[in-house]
Amino acid sequence: MVSAIPRIPWLKSFFELRFNQYLGRISFCLYLIHGPVLWTMGDRLYVATGWYRPEHEINTPFLINAFPMSKAGPLGLEPSFLAPHLILLPFTLWVAEVVTKLIDEPSVRFVAWLYDKMKAPSEQQK
Repeated sequence: MVSAIPRIPWLKSFFELRFNQYLGRISFCLYLIHGPVLWTMGDRLYVATGWYRPEHEINTPFLINAFPMSKAGPLGLEPSFLAPHLILLPFTLWVAEVVTKLIDEPSVRFVAWLYDKMKAPSEQQK
């Protein structure tokens, strides 16, 4: 697939879109933070829209159906399931952007600098 994409113009242009390039830049941090965001904020948003488990009745009873929404519709397209994603998706992308700028990019620059300093003298002259 990697060798085919540069040879298929319409597919290459799709991957060169600004948004796709942005997703590629933040992809590692997006991978790292999407789970914790879903486990914390996502869990509470789902409970507030009516998707709860018995343990929520003990831990967060005040959130259960705080914003009641319809569960009618095809599986995965219920308004009560989609509404939390209107908050979760932009928030997750924002957190991934912040982590990329504050942690990922500086750490990559630091490791590259450290690597240059640790190279043997003969390798530095090449």
